[in-house]
Amino acid sequence: MWTANAATVAPSCDSADGRVHFTPANLMANLHRAFEAEETAHLLQSLFPDPELFVHHAPLPRTLAFGDEGAANHNRLVGRTGQRGIHLFVYGREYFRPTKLTHFPQRQTLEAAQAIARLHRLDSDQLFFAQQDPESIEAGAFHNDVIATAHNELLLYHQKAFVAPERLIERLSSTFATTQTKELCAIKIDQFSLNEAVSSYFFNSQIVTAADGTIVLIAPEECRQIAVVHETIQQLRFDPHCPISRVLFLDLRESMKNGGGPACLRNRIVLSAKESAAVPRRVFLDKQSFADLENWADRHYRESVVLSDFLDPLFRHEVETALDELTQILGLGSIYAFQKA
Repeated sequence: MWTANAATVAPSCDSADGRVHFTPANLMANLHRAFEAEETAHLLQSLFPDPELFVHHAPLPRTLAFGDEGAANHNRLVGRTGQRGIHLFVYGREYFRPTKLTHFPQRQTLEAAQAIARLHRLDSDQLFFAQQDPESIEAGAFHNDVIATAHNELLLYHQKAFVAPERLIERLSSTFATTQTKELCAIKIDQFSLNEAVSSYFFNSQIVTAADGTIVLIAPEECRQIAVVHETIQQLRFDPHCPISRVLFLDLRESMKNGGGPACLRNRIVLSAKESAAVPRRVFLDKQSFADLENWADRHYRESVVLSDFLDPLFRHEVETALDELTQILGLGSIYAFQKA
């Protein structure tokens, strides 16, 4: 599963009980994706095992009322590291209110977002629930991270990202200024169309803080090739109000063809030093673990897979062998059902 869709996380500095909260996404909009929720839950419990520091919630009930797609529809805005942040949950529909149908399913419900906020012990004054504009879902932005993105005090959003965007941004800006003692940098993108937003995956870029403190935008190569999107990125770089100072373009065509851009690999898990020390060391990437993972991929990843391979019992054994070795490399113990049989 794409990391952004795997779960929603609230850091300890935000929750009322001072612990990190995790809720795996039930992904009930797609049968083949919903199977992964249980394994994701086991994985998170192995990664974050200390119950005094971490709280693991079960996926929400798999009903139409609680469709949940994880962090792909969640943004956290904050002024500085360790500060209590603001949570922006974005939903496509309300179960208990008629919603205009779209060609692409409205996967996230308001009821699911509200349930996660309650489970994660978040106060009402730090919560915002916004409906995604149905027109953007109709254009193919079935997750909000295809049409808006946030990092610290920066919020980039397409003009069609939200229903009543002006009112939302006004409320967000007011709350941010009051609680974070700095201004929210909310930038509306109206230079290119919804179709160009979806085809470029601009809003699915990663925004990260580098070791030197600069803000870097990591964008798909498509953002450079589509002229109006590339021009918009250059405008952002030289906008004195925008904190982005560098841009990296990556060729991710194979990933893009499967519906995933850079931010699909993102799930912001903010940890204190004590919480970080409680996570197994092997899951933090260093030169040795990178070499081990590269070697593992070289040995186990096939160049191609065809439908008939799934009829071969040896293929299942091959996959399970690879997964078993991977969990050993990362020091995670038994996660998958076949490891516990």
